[in-house]
Order: sequence, then structure tokens, then C-alpha cells
Amino acid sequence: PRDPTEPGFARAWADVVRAGIPNTVTRVFSSDTVGAAVVAQELKAEHVVVDTKRERVPICASDIRADVFAGFRWLAPRARPWLALSVGLLGPECAGKTTLARELAAALRATVVEDGLRAEAAKHQGDMPPETFANAIDWLAGRQHEAALRCDSGVLVVDDSALLGELWATRLGHKVSNAHKNLVDNEQFDVTLICHDDFGFVGLPERDQPELRKKMLADIIERTRHHKSVVHISGTDGAARVDTAVAAITAAMARRRPELAELLG
Repeated sequence: PRDPTEPGFARAWADVVRAGIPNTVTRVFSSDTVGAAVVAQELKAEHVVVDTKRERVPICASDIRADVFAGFRWLAPRARPWLALSVGLLGPECAGKTTLARELAAALRATVVEDGLRAEAAKHQGDMPPETFANAIDWLAGRQHEAALRCDSGVLVVDDSALLGELWATRLGHKVSNAHKNLVDNEQFDVTLICHDDFGFVGLPERDQPELRKKMLADIIERTRHHKSVVHISGTDGAARVDTAVAAITAAMARRRPELAELLG
């Protein structure tokens, strides 16, 4: 029940509190002088009223339900991984993934999960040992969760993926574990952005392998056919690529708002 005058309001919400907090509740802090007061009374707890004008925390649950993304920074960090919009960046070498991730961070205040394999490649000068890919599963899940906890915009851009890890491991001749394959099969983003390498290769000439990049791109396209929303980012105009990505993410946010409002309702 939402109305404090409804029968059973205090008991229902007190039961929610008891279910979430096994210890005895002695104080209830709120800005609500009506509903919270009767719930505190039901809990036999002291009701401590704070910030009744909502000046220190100028938000309420109704505002968050109306636009979760606008009020995302007011959500408890533990709730954010479940509610954030995940955006996966996939593509071969020199496809502009990292550059696009930085642009999206600037345009949408997105939180970015950076490419963990890139750092490992630099550490091992490109010759990554097999255990690098075995550990990538734990790295990816943990880093995504940590990034989501600190995400205050509701948009989580993942410049990394289990699929890319598998493709790189296969390309370098390493065995891919069953656990890694299962993670790839279940990997899903709210928006998948596939970056094409239109810009041409930038790097050491001996690493320029256009046929391998072409194959990796084809594999990515094939393996993401089951993803929810797949958008291709191509062309040599960097600004246009960013605009395409922002439009796709903005559209996904618009689709997600009513779903989240109902979930939180």
C-alpha cells in the first residue's frame, strides 16, 4: 500500500523493514512526518525527522520512478548494478572502441569499464600467457560490478567483454575454458555497439593484419546476433560515430524508463 491511511499500511511496511534488517530497529530516520511515523510506531521505534523541506537530499521516490536515470546518483550503490543500462563495445584492433568509450563518458557521464586485456598486453609486450585469459573471467565480472557501484548516471559502458577475450585467446592459440565459453554464451548488453575499423590500422606495421581483423569483425557480428540491440558504428567521421552511439543509448534509455518505473513502483 502507498497511502498511509490505507488499512495495513504500517504493518506491511514494517514487515518489509523486518525482512531486510534482522536486528531490532530502534530508530527510523526520514523526512516523512506521516507514513514513516506510523511505520516507526508499528516497529516500536523512535521516529527521527530530518530535512523535512528536502533541501539536503532534493529527491523523492516518485521523482526517481519518473526518471530513474536523472535520479540515478541518489540510488543506493548496491542497487545500481541491477538497474544500470549496460553498453558493450565490441570490435577488432584499431576500431576506435576506447576512443568512443571516452567520448561517451564525456557526453553521457557514463562510467567506463576499461579494457583489461589491453593493460595485460602492454605488461607482457603483446605475448600474453594462457593464464591471462583464464583470469579474465574473474577480472571482467568483478570490474563490471565495481564500476556499476560507482555509476551515477545509469549508463555503464563496457570496453571489454567475454566474447572479445575468447576471440583473442583463440587467435593467439590458447585454449578457452568451458567456464569462459559459458560466460560468452550468457553475455548480454542492453546495447551492443560494434565498432568497425574504418580508420585504418594505427600501430606497429608488423601488427597490421587486415585479414585477421576482418575475420574478428565477422565473428563478432555473427556471435552477437542474439543480443537485444545491436548498432554498427562505422565511417571515418569521429563525431558522426559518437552521435550514432549516443542516439542508440538514448533510445535504449527511453525504452528502459517505463520498465524501471514499473519495477520500482
